[in-house]
Amino acid sequence: MTTTNDSTPSDFWVSTQAVDTDTVVYVNGDLDLATVPVLEAALTACLRTSPPAIAVDLDQVPFMSCLAIRSLLDWRARAAAQSSLLRVTRPSRAVDRLLTPDLRRLLLVEHAPRATVGVPTGTRVLECIECRRHTDHVKGPTTRRPDGRVLLQWWTCLVCVEGHTIG
Repeated sequence: MTTTNDSTPSDFWVSTQAVDTDTVVYVNGDLDLATVPVLEAALTACLRTSPPAIAVDLDQVPFMSCLAIRSLLDWRARAAAQSSLLRVTRPSRAVDRLLTPDLRRLLLVEHAPRATVGVPTGTRVLECIECRRHTDHVKGPTTRRPDGRVLLQWWTCLVCVEGHTIG
């Protein structure tokens, strides 16, 4: 089911899909004052079916306002009151940057599952300094001591490529 209304931007939509006994709510476009009511309507419809869990997929959300964050927190409480679990999955890079550790914990944020096909061997899942997400990294440059021994091993992010972290 895809949901929009007359006052929302034409490039914004919300769709829901049953996956096993749970429901996934896919959001596409900016989540702000004009579009939060569409998300809330979809969440209302989801809760009518009493799923054990609702996953709100934010992978295609380039902007999210504070109102949207507040709304997700409110809906998480409403879902819990009906014995359902609401969590945020796959936040886009822009959304992920907005979320503090406390918000990630409250919204039960889950990042995209780690892809294993096509990922080079010797990768590690680390928090990237640049994109601030837990992503696959491969060994990158090293910082050496004057005597030639390795002081720091840097790891290069496979998502943003520019980002490095210490592993």
